Amino acid sequence: MLEVRNDSIGVHERKTSGNRVEHVRGCGANVTAVGDNTRMDLSQESTHPRLASWLKGASADHPIVQLSQNREEFDRFAVPLEEIISTLETANPERLPGRRKSFRTNVQQFLDIRVELNAAYQVARAGIPFSFGKE
Repeated sequence: MLEVRNDSIGVHERKTSGNRVEHVRGCGANVTAVGDNTRMDLSQESTHPRLASWLKGASADHPIVQLSQNREEFDRFAVPLEEIISTLETANPERLPGRRKSFRTNVQQFLDIRVELNAAYQVARAGIPFSFGKE
């Protein structure tokens, strides 16, 4: 297991034999890699706990995990996404868990999923009942 902890002081790392150390900079997040899987675990003080929950188990090549290397860019993307996720979880439309899984695992169609979540957010904010279509 490889664990990299990045905070305002610098990069912290831990590894066991046979694993390569990867350095992650700038986001104030804890990133844990096991094999090819990377888990982003934003600290409890974070303003993005729902996003962190949705990313639990995401691969290292997930766009948000990669974006987390730059705190400023990450926050520009994460703040509105945290609001979208919060609103969707409150509305709790049918098949939301499937979209959550796709968001985390379908790296190739990430932007399409992001657009769908944004549209669902707008509908939820308007108070209109909806559900996600079957995948």
